[in-house]
Amino acid sequence: MLGKGKMTGSYLILFLHVYLVIAPRLDVWNLQRSNANSMLGVLQRIGPQLTDLKFNSDNNGNNILPCIFTVLSLCPNLKKLAIQTVRMISNTVSTSNTLSSIPPNTLHQLNSQCSTCPPPSSTLHPSDATTVPNAASNARRLSASMNSMHHHHHHHHHHHHHHHHHHHHHHTGVGLERLCLRSDHIENNALERVLRHCTELQHLHVHGQLQNQEDVARMLQQYCPRLRLFNFNSPIGIDDNNDIDYDYEQQQQQQQQQMYGHQHHHQQHVNGNGNESTMDVDEFGIRHLYLSHESVSIGTKLLLLTNYCNTLVTLDLLIMTVPSFRGEEQQEAMEAMKQLVFPSLRKLSIEVQRSTGDTAAHMIVRCPMLQEITVNIRNAELAHPTLTAISSTYLPHLQQLDIRSRTNMEDMSERLTALLESYHHHAFSNTMDLSPSSPSSSSSTSSSSSYQLRKISLTEFMVPNESNVLTTLASLPGLHSIELSGMIISKESMDAFVNTLKYNNNNGPSSLEEVCINSLPKDSVTDGMIDVLCSLPSLKTLKLLRVLKITDQCLTYFVKAAPRLQLLVIQQCHLITQETIDQVKKKGIQHVEYIPMKGPAGLRMR
Repeated sequence: MLGKGKMTGSYLILFLHVYLVIAPRLDVWNLQRSNANSMLGVLQRIGPQLTDLKFNSDNNGNNILPCIFTVLSLCPNLKKLAIQTVRMISNTVSTSNTLSSIPPNTLHQLNSQCSTCPPPSSTLHPSDATTVPNAASNARRLSASMNSMHHHHHHHHHHHHHHHHHHHHHHTGVGLERLCLRSDHIENNALERVLRHCTELQHLHVHGQLQNQEDVARMLQQYCPRLRLFNFNSPIGIDDNNDIDYDYEQQQQQQQQQMYGHQHHHQQHVNGNGNESTMDVDEFGIRHLYLSHESVSIGTKLLLLTNYCNTLVTLDLLIMTVPSFRGEEQQEAMEAMKQLVFPSLRKLSIEVQRSTGDTAAHMIVRCPMLQEITVNIRNAELAHPTLTAISSTYLPHLQQLDIRSRTNMEDMSERLTALLESYHHHAFSNTMDLSPSSPSSSSSTSSSSSYQLRKISLTEFMVPNESNVLTTLASLPGLHSIELSGMIISKESMDAFVNTLKYNNNNGPSSLEEVCINSLPKDSVTDGMIDVLCSLPSLKTLKLLRVLKITDQCLTYFVKAAPRLQLLVIQQCHLITQETIDQVKKKGIQHVEYIPMKGPAGLRMR
């Protein structure tokens, strides 16, 4: 289906349906099957207005590239293009990126299933009229870059001019900023031809099997100087990253000004004047890298990390070995990864699997500016070095810690307790000593006390009864958010947790603003605990998902918290009825989300 393209607020698809009814000789039904003939006919009229286009092809994609380049030339203002195709191959018929060079008869063979009605067009020459739609109708999933030249300009040129024009494109560049390619099979040559075209590309998502993965690193360096985000097979959509350019650079400039103009961070030297945009003119390099899928080889990861370790701000990484005859190469790659330093990294999501030793631990130690860390530990013997690394390396800027582990080891909660205690200790020592520990070190700031741990999320742990990991968690000063998901935990441990929160609050107002309890064992959470949570004066958000023992008795507690509570989420807590929810809404909680038992499962677990 042809997806939405933002014109002046209205959806392209709606426009097309209306348009096709009145347009002569165009068939509405073809559009339903994403017929490229009708699409190109429409693009000839509305192409210049489009900024966002999604396009699917169930075809084999033999001619996907010419179609991509045609779409780009018809839509000179396109900023965002998502293409889906079964195969993306570099066409053997032609090495040209314009359609004019492809002999029409070849196209007819390739496109025997296409309708032959040409789109009405004043710009195309009669001889081209059938060529363009046919070439394009083979493509239902497109990858695109933008052509600054007009398409009819294209068609005046003959084949032998092709190379000259390619360079012309390369220098003028096309304006496309975001590109998403989904294809089961992507030929490197095809990808390269598209990237060569897209000099302004900022976000690139590639989903599919590539012939030679490691070559991607070279292509990105060679053709994509402005690239800020690269996602290789990770489950992030082209629209998910609108807010991704965390204003770290701005944040840093503010800190710099607070510090009387001292260079806070070595990269700031590049940023001569303080009011530059986040894209530093001289500073190329990817900021956000998503490599969390097992299909991406460790060699590819190493190349990308080596190229961009200095500029990376966000990294989503799966470290795993594949049992294979290339074992030595994998070991070498992991050893090389351990040596990298990530001076700008703020957000690290790392999953460790199988025999990867202490690779993750070494990487964490080399990220002095980390603010958020998510660790997913799938393997018992990896838990120890990884958690020890987080606790023994004091990360002065750490604000969010999200630890997931399915390992059932008793030792795990001890490690975790030690980790939390180390932060507890630092939080207290910081409030005493505001001077930087060593003025020469670039990572220390004069106000490290403002960088306490704010948010902790624990998922799928088994917490032994004698463990005091939760009481330590409840005692952390300055904590704003706690999330407990899918843990194996007793009522006694939860009691201790809630009572510690209560006790600490009595000793000095709690800072806790958000609590999320998701899918804990049935008997571990009671109405009384909800009462205590609702009594915390700072609580603004309470999320209860699959908390199976709490009852309508909680109504009075919710109401008690109502003046402060801004968001209450209740999903699949089967003893809480709709009546209670209605009452709560009446009592003035701003946002209440309620999903009864038959709804979707609780918060998704990674």
